[in-house]
Amino acid sequence: MTAAIGIVTFLHIISAIFMAWPLYALITVNERPKVGAILGDKVDDFMEGIIKKQAGRCYIFQITALITGLYLWSYGNYGLTLSVPNLLMLGKLLGLFILMGLLSYVVFFVQPKIDNLFVELKKGSDVGSKINALRLKRKKFAATCLFVLLAIIIFAVQIREPLSLIMNAILIVLVALFSYRVYKTNIQYGWV
Repeated sequence: MTAAIGIVTFLHIISAIFMAWPLYALITVNERPKVGAILGDKVDDFMEGIIKKQAGRCYIFQITALITGLYLWSYGNYGLTLSVPNLLMLGKLLGLFILMGLLSYVVFFVQPKIDNLFVELKKGSDVGSKINALRLKRKKFAATCLFVLLAIIIFAVQIREPLSLIMNAILIVLVALFSYRVYKTNIQYGWV
């Protein structure tokens, strides 16, 4: 492995790790009731700011994963054949585009509505239920992003040595169950 390939591989892997934000966003949202944050108070505003500001970072990590992934594929001697590694890489690429699309929908459609409702809330309007409905929608998108990201990782670990279809199905079901669990509950002890 050349130094350039090693550095690009490192950037590719670390970008995927840093894209784990949906997991931490869900944990943050599920922890919100524990801190007693009231809609629109300082703690709630602080947590909202953390969630909102992460989008720019996510785009950088996603673009880095895209560029480094294409670079690694071009130097991987995979060709353009219909092979298992190429299908897995295509799955990763499609998953990355799905992540970008979901993030863009939240950034450009859901989040501005939430921000506008917070402006109305500060003026005294009773829009709490609308904010909570949009937050729930954003939370569902985060859980979907988590599922897609974990599916991408399942594909990634198989590029050199694919797993059986049964094992893939089992892993996808486990990822779906985990994503749903993180969406619905507070996970105090990780997997447990």
